[in-house]
Amino acid sequence: MDELLTTKKVIELLKVDRTTIYRMLNDGRLVGVKVGNQWRFPRSKVQELISGQAAPNARGTSTRESTPPPVKTTEIIPLHCIKPIQDVFAEIAEIGVLTTDLAGTPLSEISNCSEFCRRIMSKKSGYERCLAAWQQIARQPGTEPELMTCHAGLKYARVHIQLNQKPVAMLIAGQFHDVAPDAELFTTHVEQIADQHQLDTTELKAFSSNIPVLGERKCLHLADWLKKVAQTFNHIAEERFQFIHRFQQIAKLTHT
Repeated sequence: MDELLTTKKVIELLKVDRTTIYRMLNDGRLVGVKVGNQWRFPRSKVQELISGQAAPNARGTSTRESTPPPVKTTEIIPLHCIKPIQDVFAEIAEIGVLTTDLAGTPLSEISNCSEFCRRIMSKKSGYERCLAAWQQIARQPGTEPELMTCHAGLKYARVHIQLNQKPVAMLIAGQFHDVAPDAELFTTHVEQIADQHQLDTTELKAFSSNIPVLGERKCLHLADWLKKVAQTFNHIAEERFQFIHRFQQIAKLTHT
């Protein structure tokens, strides 16, 4: 038998006042029964209202939202929640990590950014090249993290952050070598980068020597680590979305 809730309990669940409860009863948005002189409400019907699966109202139209209202990526992926996780992952893996939208535009700051990359991005022309690299990796087909090379000659990989099995953002890991580069060739490349972006060549060379070399084994682990961190972000996005949708639904019910 369906549990019957008191008016006080429904007020607590829907976050509305008593007048709104009676108004919803009168127009058919809320189902209730009289027990003596008191209204009681089937728990299942109240839960349907909260989840957006309400039956047709007195006017014969359903209060259900067939598709939840769209929300911004930054609303379902709260940076204050994911950034600490991103920071720890970047430091443990000894790489740079950032979260972007599906176009490659950064949503977060880069965690554990190397000084080599920081110096390049300190110049407008350098930042634009880095942004172009993130946008390029955003266009990469498939869902598996695969290594790509950026304009600075460093490796990057990405994985999607998903909501309801649909991509909503990306987690990008980079600023590393997979294998040790040819010293002479890479030095020449660094000199060219310094010249292109008007950076101190000697200084940039010194910073380039600190770029981590992961090796084949760690690169394989990196793909798994990326997926696991992204899965954690998926759970955060799902819980956040449900939270937002629930309150959107309650707001709609109480203002209709």
